[in-house]
Amino acid sequence: MLSAAVMRLVTQIVGEVSVDAELLRKRAEIVAGFIEAEQGRNSLRVHPDDVALLQGCELGVAIVPDNSLGRGSIRLDTSDGWIEDGPDVQLSR
Repeated sequence: MLSAAVMRLVTQIVGEVSVDAELLRKRAEIVAGFIEAEQGRNSLRVHPDDVALLQGCELGVAIVPDNSLGRGSIRLDTSDGWIEDGPDVQLSR
């Protein structure tokens, strides 16, 4: 609840900001780096509006649009679990 309240207050004070494409690519590259060759069923999930920001980025994993993620967030799904990063994860830390 606290995280949601902080996000709401920050949005009201600062407003919406655009997603930094370079930061999103760095996050995607770092998370994709955790993939092991023998792992199967890998997918990198991002908000549908962020898919275009990752075009041309060689990650070695399928990019899947996911409306449940906020802009600028990513989630790597593997057969063993998942790894997430993005503004919400950073704020919760």
